[in-house]
Amino acid sequence: MSTIHAQFAAALELDRPTAEQSKEFGDSVGKWPAFLTQVDALKGLSKHYKLLVLSNVDRELFSATNAGPLEGTHFDAIIKAQDVGSYKPHVHNCGYMLGHSESECGIGKDKALQTAQSQIHDHHPASEMGIKSVWIPAAGIGARSTIGGSCSIDALQKQCASLEQPNHGQSLAPPKQDFLHQSHK
Repeated sequence: MSTIHAQFAAALELDRPTAEQSKEFGDSVGKWPAFLTQVDALKGLSKHYKLLVLSNVDRELFSATNAGPLEGTHFDAIIKAQDVGSYKPHVHNCGYMLGHSESECGIGKDKALQTAQSQIHDHHPASEMGIKSVWIPAAGIGARSTIGGSCSIDALQKQCASLEQPNHGQSLAPPKQDFLHQSHK
């Protein structure tokens, strides 16, 4: 983000930022707030499912985000663009994530469920790879297409709540056998 900060400013017809301002902007990503319901849903789902992150931010920024806005949520695996060698929406990132989920977590594509906000960066590549997905709508950000998501976060939150109820979790997938992919930023 530091390297493209000046481009953002120019596109918005703002004064060119200093190198220090660009670094500060780039470093701020780890402090950006999580979606309002994300933290509670992730913590609840992590009790029953394996969680894997596929992110476009680097290790340092993701660590800051997880320690801050995501409140130390446990993830079974964290894959960043620097691990993959490309950025989302490149379909290679989904392929890398699936390979990792199978080899490291024992979870195949048939058990994968992607949750994400971005149609372009997450749902389009997931659709190309045949991965089921759940759309997380963000306040003020509408869908740019209808490709992504067989349902929205409301259904995911209801599923999470039902897992906490006695005997309701048995009607869903067995604990820790399904894989949930959470995309961040």
